[in-house]
Parts: sequence; C-alpha cells; structure tokens
Amino acid sequence: MTPKGILRYLIAVVLVAVILSVVLPLVGLPRSELIAPPIAYAAAGATTDGYVTNRSTAPTANVFKVGDLIYFVEYQFRGLAIPAFGEHGAVSRTPVVYKGRANVSLDFYNAVQFGQKVPVKYDPGYPVISGITGPNGGRNVNDGAGLLSAWIAWDIAILGIAYPVAMLLERFILRESY
Repeated sequence: MTPKGILRYLIAVVLVAVILSVVLPLVGLPRSELIAPPIAYAAAGATTDGYVTNRSTAPTANVFKVGDLIYFVEYQFRGLAIPAFGEHGAVSRTPVVYKGRANVSLDFYNAVQFGQKVPVKYDPGYPVISGITGPNGGRNVNDGAGLLSAWIAWDIAILGIAYPVAMLLERFILRESY
C-alpha cells in the first residue's frame, strides 16, 4: 500500500466507525456493545442503590504478587430490562434485578457488610455493565459484563468494512497517479 492508500484506509476506518456508532443504536443495538467495557462503564449515566449480597476473596493471578488476595463484593440492584433488538425507549421495559461482582479495595471490603446499601452506577442501555461507585469501588467482573469479545468483533467488522469504503474513496480523494 502506498502512503495515500494507508491514509485513505484510515479515513475510511474513522468514517465507518462514526457511521456505525450513530446508525446501530438507532436500530436498537446498545451503544455499550460498540465500545470497550471500561469506556462504556465510564460513560454510564444511571445510578441507583444496590445491596451487598456477599463478600469473597481469591488469590491474585499476578505473578509478581504471589500470596496476595483480591477482594470481591457481590451486589444486586434493580434496573430496566435490556430492550429487545429494534425496541426503542423504555415504554415496555420493566425493572429487573441485576447482580454484579466488583473487585474492590481492602478498605472497602472491610467497611461493607451483608445487606448494606451501596451506590451503583450502570449503563441504562445494557445494565449488566455496572459497578460500585466511589473511590474504593470497582466495575462488575461477572460473566457478560466484559463484552470484550463483542467489542473485538465490532473492531474487526469496522476494519473489514473500511477496506471497500477506502476503495470507493479512491474515486473521490487521494487518487493514485500511475
């Protein structure tokens, strides 16, 4: 590929990413599934009260901290049901109990007890992406909360769709001179 071809491809990637991020939520796909889970959690706009349902520890997988523990607080909260594909708005959505498991600091772990109220932040479009808010809280690490595989699949789709778009862009901008 020539430098013009690479630039055309990068323009196409940005163009496709912007178009998909606007169009897909309009047809009912949650925006949370299109971006990386930490970014989706950081952008989550809904907050509610949750309740601690369990506390647990596990050995760390970090090879440089052998013997250390990581601390988890399990919680539950009520959020609106995830809309079906193509469904818009919250008209027919009913509250559902969601459960989460957050990796928290030792101080937070020691401070909370079973049944205690904790502040929870979640994404209203996909409430599985949630976490305990505050300086010592953490993001949900339960199954389904990561969506990393879905996010990677969208990245691959964007890169794949961008290639034919880049070929179309050659007709309009950054033409090759042979």
